[in-house]
Amino acid sequence: MPKEKHPILYNLIGTVLGGLVLSCVLYFVPGAYPLLVRVIKSAWGFLSWRIPTPLWLFALLAIPTIAIVVIAVAAFLTPAHVPEFYSYTEDRLFNAIWRWQYGSSGIWDLASFCQSCESRLVYSDSRALYGPKLTKLICEHCSREISETEGDYDYLEARVKREIDRRIRTGEYERSLPASK
Repeated sequence: MPKEKHPILYNLIGTVLGGLVLSCVLYFVPGAYPLLVRVIKSAWGFLSWRIPTPLWLFALLAIPTIAIVVIAVAAFLTPAHVPEFYSYTEDRLFNAIWRWQYGSSGIWDLASFCQSCESRLVYSDSRALYGPKLTKLICEHCSREISETEGDYDYLEARVKREIDRRIRTGEYERSLPASK
């Protein structure tokens, strides 16, 4: 039986076995019982020692603090479940290669690259007189225009993010993932 399926049973068995081991040690090891009694009396004397603030109160306050530290360390050491689509960080969209990373608030560090030379693309926002605003993605290395879309660069980034989100929701992103090793 895997431990994850019956944690209460395993905790109960561990407690019973621990009690049996302690009983055996106290019975068969000479002087162990008086030593245990002295340790318990000393601990009780320390906790009931008379000072303006009783030590048992400090011990009581220390328990939640220790519990918080243990939980924080356990949470830090436990690997977080990473969604499968987090390996999807590159795709060809709107005649350019787009690369990004994921953060707590979604996609960030979105950048476009030339398909030919892998140079990072620059953009140019332009507006004709009374016409729509256009954004052009330009490769400075190849000296060519890669893409031209309506709207400003912020709109283009939002459009790319929406397309990435759509591909994740529909499962299309799996075709763009690199082959598994």
